[in-house]
Amino acid sequence: MGVGLNRMTALHHAEQLSGRRLLVRWARDADGRVLMVETGSCSEGFPRLEPSLRHLTRTTQVGRSRWAVHSVNDALTAASEAMSTDQMVTRCGDRACLRCQDSIAGGPTGPAPLG
Repeated sequence: MGVGLNRMTALHHAEQLSGRRLLVRWARDADGRVLMVETGSCSEGFPRLEPSLRHLTRTTQVGRSRWAVHSVNDALTAASEAMSTDQMVTRCGDRACLRCQDSIAGGPTGPAPLG
């Protein structure tokens, strides 16, 4: 609550529920070993899901800030259905965004071996 849809990290799980595979990045663990980790796509297009979530949104005023609150289970269901219906719904405004292109195409096509 209190963040825009482009910062609602739970929506990356909705990507998985819609059939997308998460993107792959490489990171070092505490021992310095390189690990493959899955990460969400570009989230700058997530505000385009607002029409699909509007009926689930409760708003409240906190000080001078207007907060939107969603039941996570209901929001994930509605967002994944919207993505399944139209994969382009989460596309950000940058036509050259590789993260959007890859996630809309379904994410990685297979395991990404290290080395």
